[in-house]
Amino acid sequence: MARSRTENVALGSTMGLILKFATYILQFAVKTIFIKTLGDNYNGTAGLFTDILAMMELAELGLSAAIAYALYKPIREKDNQRIADLMGLYRKAYLVIAGVLMIAGFALMPFLPRLVRNVPDIKESIYVIFFLYVLRTSSSYLLAYKQTLLSANQQRYYILRIQLLCTVVRSVTECAVLLIFRSFYLYISVGIAYSLVSNWIISRKADKKFPEVKKLKPQRLDDESRKALYRDVGALSIYRINATILSSTDSIIISAASSFGVATIGYLSNYRHIISTVQAVINQFFFSLTPSLGNLAVEKDADKQYHVFRILFFMTFWVLCFCSVSLITLLTPFIRDIWLREAHYAMPFSIPAILVFDFYIGAFMRPMNSFRNANGLFVQGRWRPAAMAVLNVFLSLALLKPLGIFGVLAATSISRIATQMWYDPYLIYREVFHRPVKDYWKLYFSYSCVTLLCIAATLLLSEAADAQIGEKLPAFLVRILFCAVIPNSVIVLIFRRSPVYQECLARLKPYTGRLRRVFRRKKP
Repeated sequence: MARSRTENVALGSTMGLILKFATYILQFAVKTIFIKTLGDNYNGTAGLFTDILAMMELAELGLSAAIAYALYKPIREKDNQRIADLMGLYRKAYLVIAGVLMIAGFALMPFLPRLVRNVPDIKESIYVIFFLYVLRTSSSYLLAYKQTLLSANQQRYYILRIQLLCTVVRSVTECAVLLIFRSFYLYISVGIAYSLVSNWIISRKADKKFPEVKKLKPQRLDDESRKALYRDVGALSIYRINATILSSTDSIIISAASSFGVATIGYLSNYRHIISTVQAVINQFFFSLTPSLGNLAVEKDADKQYHVFRILFFMTFWVLCFCSVSLITLLTPFIRDIWLREAHYAMPFSIPAILVFDFYIGAFMRPMNSFRNANGLFVQGRWRPAAMAVLNVFLSLALLKPLGIFGVLAATSISRIATQMWYDPYLIYREVFHRPVKDYWKLYFSYSCVTLLCIAATLLLSEAADAQIGEKLPAFLVRILFCAVIPNSVIVLIFRRSPVYQECLARLKPYTGRLRRVFRRKKP
């Protein structure tokens, strides 16, 4: 029996969350052993080469998202020849990208002494190490194109299940290699083998799920389809470049300022690492959701899409309210008292406050991004990301001197508000829902007011509890209790009679019932 959209989203999201949590735990274990066995110099070299290759990976430029959108309709209509044609083009494009990355890697090699001159000497050749990193990145594109076929068919949980198993095997192997051989070459080689094996297994799964497509010979797409696909890739490339610029310019500008030392950048990175982990977990849900929305968009039913959006927007608000309250209440105490246990690692309250604010307004755009991708609105507003990136750099430089680090971080939020925050809702409401955008702003501001109320109440009670308790660990545990109880209780009290709240409960009820039945079966 075919699964419903809701079941596919729930299964994909659950597998995504499991994979993310497992990956973070395993990566932490591998990184700890890596530093203990090879040392800080190797850790710095690995980080530097990873950053260089991440910039080179811009060659993909959103091709996977464009292909996924193009696949929604033929998958729904079971047009296997069209699917085979798209996958044939996709395969050729990814082979070209892998080749471009290899050529770019070789072209960079003569400049490595300048790029890595601040990295202390290590016993292995930096040229061989860099070549292995280029090979690892390039190999990740071989056979990877078939992942999109499963994702577009709302079967991303198969990909996540395979990746989870391969990640466990990879991490165990890396730890064994580091502990037994202490070899950087072998450590990188494990990553290359992981990319090839996991992509091959996923490719076999896709062939098994689409045997008819595998038998067909891909044909050249018609000129109109190719032109539309290239147009979408071009528009998506701007979004991807913008995301890369936003994630890197703040640190570059702050580190370039003579008044701030490297240690300050490290303190800031502690906060950002935790927030980015929360963002990654939230993103897993939306990655699983987009194919289902694409399947829904094919029906061209504006009212139905708006109904789903209202439910998704409310669920996003609930998650973001809880996460924002928890982050702003727990970040500094966790870093200062639980994790690093040194007072100088704590930054002024304004820093986590602006970081959490940008997290909130950025994550609240995720439903809009999902509906934009699902409906193929890549070209409309394609210059918005470019304007956002330019404005962010300009404001960061302008606010650095008067406001310091806070000004640079605030520039990201200001540029987001001035471009993305108002334009994307306007575009989706006009092109997809065919409704006035004022309906969106009524929801947005009502939800944001509730979030501010929860933050204020939780912070005030937490500060009062700290003064009464005194000891760090018990006080931190009380803060966790407040974060769990206050936002969730307030949301239930305020929205319990609203139709959207009742709809969310109705959609979740079948899954809670299944969990109860599972636990009943486990009882003796």
